[in-house]
Amino acid sequence: SGIEVEETNPFKDVYAGFMLGSTSFIKEKLQDLKIQVESGEISYKKILTNTIEKEEILNAVAKKYGKTPEELYKSKKRSMKAKKVAIYLMKRLSSLTNSKIGEAFALTYSAVSKATAGIEKLIRENKGTKKEVDELISHFKV
Repeated sequence: SGIEVEETNPFKDVYAGFMLGSTSFIKEKLQDLKIQVESGEISYKKILTNTIEKEEILNAVAKKYGKTPEELYKSKKRSMKAKKVAIYLMKRLSSLTNSKIGEAFALTYSAVSKATAGIEKLIRENKGTKKEVDELISHFKV
């Protein structure tokens, strides 16, 4: 007769289905993730692709809209489309977090989110704005 081998499920102790480790390790990592999400510190990071520097984005947007980079940074006008486009492109094309983008424009990370959402809505509703933003994006694509 043969050797008896007890089969065990290798996934018996897998917790949460996506992470391996002890229960305390996984709980610690989930808590870290929760803190990161609540702080708004998650951006559209492009880990495997090159990202565009914020100054390059700002210069291109300023040129497109006939402004200086300083005007975009320092403008207190809530309705300045060029500033919102710059914020949107920094969020989309760079690895900067909302907080880092906000620091550049003296805004909170939530204001960066609102500006981005506003431009995304304008892009969907206004073909002219969509064309302007697409032209700026194509400027950075190789």
